[in-house]
Amino acid sequence: MNYNCVPGVVYTNPELAGVGKTEEELKAAGISYHIQKLPMAYSGRFVAENETGNGLCKLILDDEDRIIGCHLLGNPASEIIIVAGLAVQHGYTVEEFQKTVFPHPTVGEIYHETFFA
Repeated sequence: MNYNCVPGVVYTNPELAGVGKTEEELKAAGISYHIQKLPMAYSGRFVAENETGNGLCKLILDDEDRIIGCHLLGNPASEIIIVAGLAVQHGYTVEEFQKTVFPHPTVGEIYHETFFA
């Protein structure tokens, strides 16, 4: 078991979920990273299922474009955070992750949208 990729979820409305590294941890350790984020409203299914359409998908990438963290705000963050957890666990790069096909329409497609943001 890799304890670096255990997801954390706050079951509020909207939900909050995260896995992997946080910006605070990386700053404190002096590790270089970059962020890609996008409003969850870029997912049509998210908008259809959430009245307010508020939410955020934030991906944290290292200098080699490996996914080292992900933080989601919005329903169903608790259900789709596992996808990012697998990417963190296996050390997927953005390019490798983009080869994954998501059914359409799904809220999980937000990951692909965020990579192109």
